[in-house]
Amino acid sequence: GLIPCAATATKKRLCVSIRTLEVFRRLRLRSPRLSAQGYVHGLCDLQDRVGRRVLVQQFTTAFDFYQSMKTRLDTLVDKQLGRSGHRWRLQNACPCCLYKTQQNAPLLYDLLYAMDGNNSLKRVEKASKKKDAAGNALPVESIERTDSRMEPSAGADGDSSNTPGDPTGYFIPRPKVEEEKLPCEERWHNMTHDAASSSWSIYAETGLFAATCHHGMVLVVADMVRSGELAKYPLAAASVIEDALPDIKKVAGFDCGCKLSKTARRSDLRKALDSKTLRMVVGAFHGFAHNRLCQLRFLPRYIQGLGLTDFEVLERLFSKSNALAPVTRHSSAFHRRQFVAAYFAHIDRIETYQSLSKQLLIANQVRDALANLSMGGMLQELMARAGMSNSKEFHAQLADEEAYLNGLVNAPPSEATLRMEYAGALNSLELAQEDLLAARNCCVLAGPVPNQALEQQRRTVENRVVKFEGQALHLEKALGLPRRWNKNDAEYKQANVNIVEREYKLAVNHLEALVVSRIFELTKMNMSQTGYKMRKQIEHAVQARSKAIRNALARYNKAADSAGRKKLDWSEVVQYSFLAQFDMLRGSAEDVRTKPWATPHGRQAIDLYFKMARSHEQLIRSQNEATNLLTFMKDDEAYLQKAYLKLRETDTALAFQVRRRYRFQVRMNDEHRTRLAAI
Repeated sequence: GLIPCAATATKKRLCVSIRTLEVFRRLRLRSPRLSAQGYVHGLCDLQDRVGRRVLVQQFTTAFDFYQSMKTRLDTLVDKQLGRSGHRWRLQNACPCCLYKTQQNAPLLYDLLYAMDGNNSLKRVEKASKKKDAAGNALPVESIERTDSRMEPSAGADGDSSNTPGDPTGYFIPRPKVEEEKLPCEERWHNMTHDAASSSWSIYAETGLFAATCHHGMVLVVADMVRSGELAKYPLAAASVIEDALPDIKKVAGFDCGCKLSKTARRSDLRKALDSKTLRMVVGAFHGFAHNRLCQLRFLPRYIQGLGLTDFEVLERLFSKSNALAPVTRHSSAFHRRQFVAAYFAHIDRIETYQSLSKQLLIANQVRDALANLSMGGMLQELMARAGMSNSKEFHAQLADEEAYLNGLVNAPPSEATLRMEYAGALNSLELAQEDLLAARNCCVLAGPVPNQALEQQRRTVENRVVKFEGQALHLEKALGLPRRWNKNDAEYKQANVNIVEREYKLAVNHLEALVVSRIFELTKMNMSQTGYKMRKQIEHAVQARSKAIRNALARYNKAADSAGRKKLDWSEVVQYSFLAQFDMLRGSAEDVRTKPWATPHGRQAIDLYFKMARSHEQLIRSQNEATNLLTFMKDDEAYLQKAYLKLRETDTALAFQVRRRYRFQVRMNDEHRTRLAAI
């Protein structure tokens, strides 16, 4: 067939064959960098013609019309098959995760999915460049064309998809959640407003936020509008998935899932978190840049039921979708969304579905799990060196380490807290009274003319005196003291000694917490199986933490000087690689150098044990996924064949399209059957 274009300047009509348009569509999905201009000029070269700009414009118009025809056809086929609507697509996004069978072994979590943002797919906002009579630039105004195709429309099953330009239903409505700053912005710079603030003036969309299952099937996509990776995007994505799949247990992986789980409890997701149908974790790659206490609670390796899933699948997806950036950077909002949705649909239908049984997914995970389980002899040897008798100790060791790190973060309560607070209030009151006397003397020396700055300083100091006087009176009443302490009282002297000791212990605990985290991260970075990118991520985190250690060391040395303790040097602290080398721990409340989880062999044994435990879970999950995939292929082929036979008698055109889907599906399923049979 042919699609006509507008008449040219020579009054000749130009037609483009449907086959030519389909070839361009398929090639662009495989190589997104291919532009309409390059394709048309290539066709002109084949015909020994001169490429003209008008030909590119006419080809683009014909391609838009062809895209709309194909979208309508796909919508009709989906509606006829009962597979239309945003909810249906989410509920059937991945056959391995969501197509359950009665033969499945019970799992703690049914759906494992990852969420992440990508700032490569920005789109430049079209803006005016007007000047006044003097040639000065006027304020920039948006001249984005209003496109009726971007108006929200209801889905075929009646639900409002609000995803204009996206017939696949991947895009979700732009989140209207109040923009909340995530607490981890200091570490994840792509989540900060500052990362995108310089782009707001030129970009209408500053990137994409996506969620996929752990196989890579796209669940939802959202535009990041003039902002970085704010909390509202993962909250909106998780909320849409929760609404579509409320009855299954899910785990969401996010770069900053530790803090996002707290933020989510103040949103509509609180019910899902409380009922344990949703849990948030940190991806394995980004997790080692978090502090150790966070790793113990949110790293997939230490969470039962997650298998060997790393929750970093979106890094691989974005590495492919980055090729769309040159084409979509200056396109309209409609065409950008149309191309992105078509590309993700192509990736899901062709590459990801075809790879479900390939080496990178089921088969590879089975081999990794079997390789890990073959290390039982090494585990026994490490346990013997660490002084551990049986495998039941590992969970207790992990709990002991978490309790220790918790104790370092939260300062232990003092026995004479009220007395120390009272002594501190008296010390502050004495200093404030001395400052007040000096301020009054300055006012007297200034002469009869009032000095506004000195008067302001005097009033500020007077307020401090009143404040500390009130605190002292309140504590005297709480302690039941008959009179105010003076410097010669034994209680006052002892309370001041306790204050110095408390400041020293707090400084020790703070420094220990930072150094312990650094030691564990260095241990992970020096492991032979740690990849280059993970090493660099950990290295950046260690560098950031090193600055905090310098500040904590200065605080420690100041407290140690007051308490008469040994000072520490930076060159000494920075070279520590294991807790056994950390002499400062001898002065702490608890010496943990001999605990199994603090020794090199103990740490290796703990990591290997939990890796083997997750490998057992992975074998069960992989078996379930293989069964789900085989059952889905059989049922899907039978359903499409039945639909074709039914339509053949009433609508031969739609029947032909269903037949094409059936044949394509059979070809891919045959590849799956061959691979699964070899596992």
